[in-house]
Amino acid sequence: MHKRHEADLERALDRLMLQGAVSIPWDELYIWFNAERLSKAMYKEIIEHWKELCTETWQYKKVPELSVLKTNTSLLTIFREPFEEEDEEIVLLQSWT
Repeated sequence: MHKRHEADLERALDRLMLQGAVSIPWDELYIWFNAERLSKAMYKEIIEHWKELCTETWQYKKVPELSVLKTNTSLLTIFREPFEEEDEEIVLLQSWT
């Protein structure tokens, strides 16, 4: 991965940290990872970058797990668990009605 693409990935992970979810166009991922087909190694690299940012940059003790929304769209949508240190929680929108 080129340094500029690594910076793009880290910006996406910053949005994930701040907003709880991020959508990345598949075509961008192919460019970032210089691949015609995305492999397990690519997903592992995303997870490793996430762990490194959480522990080394943001100083969290527990790294929230990541999940994806499987759809037939042109986006990879990644969600994170709540950060325990931030008193976050996921609630159903219905519960606000």
